[in-house]
Amino acid sequence: MPVTEIEIYEALKEQIGDKPARILLEYIETKTEKEFEKKKDILATKQDIAELRADLEVKIEQSRIATKQDIELLRTATKQDIAELRADLEVKIEQSRIATKQDIELLRTATKQDIAELRADLEVKIEQSRIATKQDIELLRTATKQDIAQLEVKIERVRADLIRWMFIFWAGQIGALIAILALFFK
Repeated sequence: MPVTEIEIYEALKEQIGDKPARILLEYIETKTEKEFEKKKDILATKQDIAELRADLEVKIEQSRIATKQDIELLRTATKQDIAELRADLEVKIEQSRIATKQDIELLRTATKQDIAELRADLEVKIEQSRIATKQDIELLRTATKQDIAQLEVKIERVRADLIRWMFIFWAGQIGALIAILALFFK
């Protein structure tokens, strides 16, 4: 519900008096008119808005047409770039495939050579190991035969010692038995 100037004047007159209420209303009115004059050039009328709308519609349509053209140009350029990129990539892939095959073949040849060299080295080392092992076995066989011969000699000595000690023991036993029997029969 809008309030009129008279209602404002009546409300203010009761509160502050007749003259101050009139001065205050005149001040507000003057201030409002000055502000309106300042802003009048800034504010748009219906005609301004209609002209602006028509101008914007024209610019939007022009922008839409230009955008469609730009999109079409971009699409064409992108297709060309993709085609060129695809062709370049196919060439590079083929070159890479050929280079990889060559590298694999070189690696295969080098590996075969390395294996052949390793096989030859291993055969030489195995043969050297066989010879060294045969020599070690022969040395061990000779040393074992010597040890066995020495043990046989020691066993013969021990056997002879045992027979001698057994003879002495039995001779002592017989002598003791004869002495006991001689004492017993006397």
